[in-house]
Amino acid sequence: MNNCSLSTPDGAPAVRLPDAGFGGGGPPGFTRSAGDWYIGTKLPRYIAVQDSPVVTRVQTGVRLEARTLNVLKALAALKGMSLGDLLEGIVLHAFDGEQAFSDATREQIAGLKKIYGLELNARDSHTLIEAESGQRPAIARRSGSSKSTRDRRTKR
Repeated sequence: MNNCSLSTPDGAPAVRLPDAGFGGGGPPGFTRSAGDWYIGTKLPRYIAVQDSPVVTRVQTGVRLEARTLNVLKALAALKGMSLGDLLEGIVLHAFDGEQAFSDATREQIAGLKKIYGLELNARDSHTLIEAESGQRPAIARRSGSSKSTRDRRTKR
């Protein structure tokens, strides 16, 4: 196999593939970079900004309300990003006191919430009660009384 001195636009070395008699090498002069082995499944490369921070990510087992997770997964898919990247972006925007989503994205979220039956909102975040195993969760709504969450849990 002959390595040639060509390179791809991103600077990776290009390799001329041998013709195996079934067109494996492509037309004359056809070259591929070493990263093109999985044609069609290659993930896009993110362009690194020169001063981008280097981070260490860890795997975590976070529990989320099921319909909320479905909306987040669908939104991540619409935006072409991983669920982890979406959550990181939301959290970093919240830490800085900024809105994480544009008006257009909030409209998409509203549509996804309808599709997945998510009726929860920010006011519900501190009053959620986890359903017992096998039960469909009911949304705990605040009533006009000043009973604590603990009092509501014991009234079953």
